[in-house]
Amino acid sequence: KKYTLIDFWASWCPPCRAESSLLNELYNNYNSKGFEIFGINLDTSKQRWLNALKKDRRTWSNVSSLEGFQTKAAQNLGIVALPTNFLIDASGKIIAVNIHGNALKEKLETLLK
Repeated sequence: KKYTLIDFWASWCPPCRAESSLLNELYNNYNSKGFEIFGINLDTSKQRWLNALKKDRRTWSNVSSLEGFQTKAAQNLGIVALPTNFLIDASGKIIAVNIHGNALKEKLETLLK
């Protein structure tokens, strides 16, 4: 079993930043069981992005083109608000969209028990 959360976020997005502690907990608890997080940052300032990564301890893979909402991945997926996420399985099938907080935690507990 392998599941990946594709997480669109930005340093200037308070709900994104608030979710960092939950994502850290889930990553620490489930990474060894097949859970991965791939962060796509929509900042336009490299320094703000890197500062947020460090402060929020987002240690999983994170990328940014520093183009904000003009980032190709965001445009291709129609991302217009943050945070936005997609939970995908090993085949790349989307199994949940915009799943946050306890809903995300419960979903992972069910999938990875």
